[in-house]
Amino acid sequence: MFNRTCLRPSASSRLIQSWAPTQNTTILARCLSYTPPRFNANADSAGFEQKEDKFAFARRGVKAKGRSKLFGFIIAMVPVTGFVLGTWQVYRRNWKLELIEKYEAHLDLPPAILPPNLDATKAEEFDHRRILMKGQFLHDQEMLIGPRQWNGETGFHVITPFQRDDGTRVLVNRGWIPRARGDKSTRPKGLVGGEVVIEGLVRPPPGKGYFQHENEPNRGLFYYLNLEEMGGMVGADQGFFVEEIFDPNRSWSDKFIVDGKPIGRVPQVNLKNNHMQYIITWYSLGVITSFMLFRLMRQPANRVKMRVKAA
Repeated sequence: MFNRTCLRPSASSRLIQSWAPTQNTTILARCLSYTPPRFNANADSAGFEQKEDKFAFARRGVKAKGRSKLFGFIIAMVPVTGFVLGTWQVYRRNWKLELIEKYEAHLDLPPAILPPNLDATKAEEFDHRRILMKGQFLHDQEMLIGPRQWNGETGFHVITPFQRDDGTRVLVNRGWIPRARGDKSTRPKGLVGGEVVIEGLVRPPPGKGYFQHENEPNRGLFYYLNLEEMGGMVGADQGFFVEEIFDPNRSWSDKFIVDGKPIGRVPQVNLKNNHMQYIITWYSLGVITSFMLFRLMRQPANRVKMRVKAA
């Protein structure tokens, strides 16, 4: 039933007890006069929400701590990557300088007669080497590679098979012609006939550019020099090709354009050597991010970490 100890008589209960003769009436009066404690919904809900806020903030702190570790790992990898790539560019630059020195030494040698049986392995030894060939051009089998730029003007490179005295054929890049001279009938002076001696540079098979289209030999469209494909079409050697040399005199080039003669290769090394720029870029990135990482590691615990610990 009711707990007598928890019931405190009020004025109304004393009034009832004064006229009630029995003990049961007194107990009933006490029960009727009992006022239960009021439930403060706002206070309890506020305490509950405060506990929930503490838990939610702790969870956010843990997530923030995980994100800070990931950010720190990324920041730590950036300088490492910068120093690695910078060192790799140092090796690339040294390799490029040695290659340029080798090609310049080949250009300084006097012209040599091109060997009759020059395979791909020996062609690398003749790379950028001046050579002489005697024979005749097969103009009826020429191919145009384009578009190609020369002094800001669009045109083509003329690729013509050259048949030597021993019967072997070599693809020769005769040089650049303007787009308006693409048809052979518009450049009769550029179609050298009979037996001739030409001077050129031996070059290994070039690679295809990433953004270049595939050749369409059935339509006569060629976008890059594919020795295996184009040499196979005319029965030419597929291990190397020759770039015909052109005198860089400007007045000659103007006359060649008027006559429709191809403007050939200038005998010089055209390898780009931009590795020093990359070295400076990557090493600078490594130094800057290393300083940022050093400052980050020396900073005291931030507010988020302090609040997480307090929670």
